[in-house]
Formats: sequence, structure tokens, C-alpha cells
Amino acid sequence: MRAYLFQIAQRAGLLNTVFYLQKHRLYVLYFHRVSIEYSPAYPPLNPDVFSGIMDFVNDRFKIIDFSELEHNFKSKKPLAIITFDDGFSDFAEYAFPVLEHLNIPVTMNVITDCAETGLPNWTQKINCLVEAFAIKNLQPELMGLKLPKLESGRNEGQIALDIFRHLSTFKLAEIQDQIDVWERQLKGDYKYTPMLKWDEIKKLTDTGLVIPGSHTKTHINLSQNHSDEILKSEIIETKKTIENKLNCKVDRFAFPNGLYNKRSLQTVIDAGYEYIQLTGEKAIENLPEDKPYIVNRIEPFYASISENLFKIAGFHSMIAR
Repeated sequence: MRAYLFQIAQRAGLLNTVFYLQKHRLYVLYFHRVSIEYSPAYPPLNPDVFSGIMDFVNDRFKIIDFSELEHNFKSKKPLAIITFDDGFSDFAEYAFPVLEHLNIPVTMNVITDCAETGLPNWTQKINCLVEAFAIKNLQPELMGLKLPKLESGRNEGQIALDIFRHLSTFKLAEIQDQIDVWERQLKGDYKYTPMLKWDEIKKLTDTGLVIPGSHTKTHINLSQNHSDEILKSEIIETKKTIENKLNCKVDRFAFPNGLYNKRSLQTVIDAGYEYIQLTGEKAIENLPEDKPYIVNRIEPFYASISENLFKIAGFHSMIAR
């Protein structure tokens, strides 16, 4: 019913009205997974929905790369930039063919540890483990957080989100200890979402359409007060690693979950990143006069094409005020 209502609203011309009311010039979209896989803890975007969004954006916007931004900001058409975070392997199978067909450039923000091991970051591991617990009718235990009963197909997403919020304040070593406990509890009966490895990323960047950016080394919460050593490893060294592995310049950085503080932001700026990506679900009306450009991004989500178009236009942000 919800999908049908948004479809009717689009046909009635309300989508054009929402875009007109916003009057923004730049829409930076960010995606994570595009896949047919059933994953209730963190549902990927259906490939048909992704294709529909890209067809609309390609028709309605002027799609550019970050590097073209300052020369196009006064374009008559609104601008769009497409980004992907993390580097899930299903990008190559489901998302890239659509982007390649439409000749759309995309920023791929890479987690360097994931590119090295092929294993997902800790947040996606939690999603996978919660799904495994639900399938086996087991209850994950977590110190300091009372969880409701986990029911397969009903509340995996909410429980995974509750766990993420709780653990996001922990140190990475503590989070890994908890993941180790759950892996032992499940006795190996779980499956992690595969990530793109360096050789696969290189094939994509060699096409000229995929431009790499840094998304840290471990997907760490950069709103916490970390040591200089950790900030160097997560922000500065990742830039060098990606440049060496892919033989290219890296001038863009995406904060994991959009979380940062004054010190981590300054470290990113001092490292030489020119395009700094946050979250925030807002389009952009004006650019700062000088680099670095710090931009909010909008995330299409597990919903119909029409509802996602309304979200991109700013409808969901308007009604949330």
C-alpha cells in the first residue's frame, strides 16, 4: 500500500512540487549494497529499484564526479554525485553494470582492511550474526544491553541497530571480543557478506568510471577521542594504502556513519582530502568558497522506486521537521 501511494503521488506531479520547494543545487547520493539477497537485518537495495533510481537521476540531473564540481555548480540542471560506501562485492554484479550502461561516474569509498581480507566491517558482521542467531532460534547476549526476543523475519533489523548503537561507543578491540563470543556461540554456522578485494577494485577503477576514496581502515567511530596513532592509521595511512594499491590519487574521504569530531575532521583536512563526505540526508544549496568541500549525502533505502525519489527530493526530511 505504501509503495502504491508514493507511485500515485508521483503520477499526480507531487514529486515535481517537492523538488521545486527544495531549490537545492547538489544532491550527493550514497549507497551500500545492491543485491537480490534476502537480508532482513540490513536489506540491500533491489537491483530493479537501483536501476529505476539511476534512470531518473540520469534524466533529471547532470551527474558529475567530485572533481568536476566547482566548474559545474552553476549548471541549469541540478547536480548529482553518486557514491558507494564499504565496497561490498555485489557492487560489481548488480550496481556497476547499470552505472556502466549509463556512463555514470561513481566514488567507491573503500575500507582498506575489508579490501585486504574480503571480510566485512564490524557493523556488517553484526547484521550477519544477528540473522544467523534468528535462523537458529538462539538469543545473542550482550553485556549492558537487554535485547528483546529475536524473531526470524520480524525484528532482526531493529535488534542489529540496537546492538550497533550500543557497541559504537566501545573500542574496536572490545567490539571484536564480542564478535568472537558470538562466532563461538554459533559454532561457525554463519555467513559473512563478501567484500571486494584489491584486485577486483583495481579492475573497476581501471574502467575510469569508479574513483576510489577512503572509508577508513576498520570503519571506526571517528566521533570518539582516539590517539594520534589511531587517527594516522585510519585516515592518513589509508590514503597512502589505496594510492599504492590502485596506482591513483585519493582526494576523497567518507566518515563511517557520518560520525566525526573536530579533531578527526581536522586530521582528514590536514591529510589532503579535498572532498569530505558526511551523512545527513540533505541536499546542498551552496558550496563553500574554497576546498575542502564538506558535503552531506542522501541514502536511498529499502523501499519502492517512487518512495526513494521522494526521499531524494527531500520529502522525508520535510515531514520529519
